[in-house]
Amino acid sequence: MNRFKVAIALFSLLALFACEREIDETEADEMLRLQAFISLYYSDYSVTPSGVYYKIHTQGDGNSPAADDYVLYNYTGTNLDGDIFETSNSDLAKLHEIWARRTRYVPRFTRFKSTTSVMLAGITDGLSLMKQGGTATFIMPSRLAWGSQSFKNLPAYSSVIYNINLQRVVTNPDAYEQEMIDQFLAAYYHPDPVPDTILMDGVYFLELNEGLGDLYLANQTVDSVNYIGSFTDGWVFDTNIDSVARANFMFDANKDYRPMSIKIGDASYIDGFSIVLKKMRRESFAKVLIPSSKAYGATGAQSIFPYTPLVFEISILSKAQQESKK
Repeated sequence: MNRFKVAIALFSLLALFACEREIDETEADEMLRLQAFISLYYSDYSVTPSGVYYKIHTQGDGNSPAADDYVLYNYTGTNLDGDIFETSNSDLAKLHEIWARRTRYVPRFTRFKSTTSVMLAGITDGLSLMKQGGTATFIMPSRLAWGSQSFKNLPAYSSVIYNINLQRVVTNPDAYEQEMIDQFLAAYYHPDPVPDTILMDGVYFLELNEGLGDLYLANQTVDSVNYIGSFTDGWVFDTNIDSVARANFMFDANKDYRPMSIKIGDASYIDGFSIVLKKMRRESFAKVLIPSSKAYGATGAQSIFPYTPLVFEISILSKAQQESKK
């Protein structure tokens, strides 16, 4: 029995070594192709100590990003054959037939050189060489990109090329968000001035029909809530209304599209929701702009970038209204 266990252990060890050798050979083949590619087409590019080949096309005249700054940048990623696998440019996505209805084609906003950053190591390395307003091309091996993982239509162990435009280096993200809020409010109330009274408990109430009965209080459960969540550019990112989900090509057959019951103060919802519901009554409606401090904050969530203000339309339905929705 002991000999059998030893044999199994040796076999497993040999299999592990074989697997590692296969990976090593895959990476070695990738690096040979990358080096030949650079020699043929990009021999004038410089290289960073980490292995990113780069060329700064336009240096820019702003600051270079420092640790814990935030960066706003446009990007296009291709493989070594020139096939685009992702981009922030909608027209370019359509031209190369990778455009998708539920992809939001906007510059990426993320924290630079932090433990929470979601940037590729190669892009982080490259951006450190740039200044605000600059453009550059970075060519990186897979170990600085997705490595052994596939990404979209990009196979594992793929070297990639990124064309980057560093639009902005943000040292004060709170001020940056306030700019977005002020621009939205100015456009929303144009040509009238923004009313001072719309800011209540840290949330901007753009419209408010208070409805019937008493105001809701902390820890009360509000039944029959419908909502639509969007960014300030109008892009809808979430809703519990079937028709809205279908109209915005985000319908999920596994999701329950019915009015919700929400307990005011429930930690599973953003703070802004509770603030809004406490200003409402039965059969009421509110359209609000919720700053990130009352939403997803400095980290964001999934498709929501850090320091992103959100627009919500929230309705509390009567029983008769609920029946008519079925």
